[in-house]
Amino acid sequence: MGGLALDVNSISEGYEGQLQISSTSFGNKILNSSLTNIHMDSGPAMIANNSQIVMATFEDNNTGYMNYPAIIGDTYGSGRVILSGPHPEMDPENPQLLTNMVLWLLKDKIIKKNNYLKTFFNC
Repeated sequence: MGGLALDVNSISEGYEGQLQISSTSFGNKILNSSLTNIHMDSGPAMIANNSQIVMATFEDNNTGYMNYPAIIGDTYGSGRVILSGPHPEMDPENPQLLTNMVLWLLKDKIIKKNNYLKTFFNC
């Protein structure tokens, strides 16, 4: 299928509803758990190459997405981007996931005032 971003392709099964995603070792900092229930609204699963960071993969065996990347991060120019097939803003809402995604995007744009921020942004 067509690409979502420069080096990312996608597949779409047209699934709508709840499913589980599993964080990768890198994605543990973003998801704060190994498995997360999240809403899918016909979004894609992504096919990343070696330059992207896979943050989470689909764990639902009934959708056709099993083991495909669900959330990936990449660089664009001097910044960062996140592509997410599922919708953490929809029911069940996951405000912590959204916050962590924004913090990862901002990386060095926030003044690092404590060790938590230093640790988080050095990922």
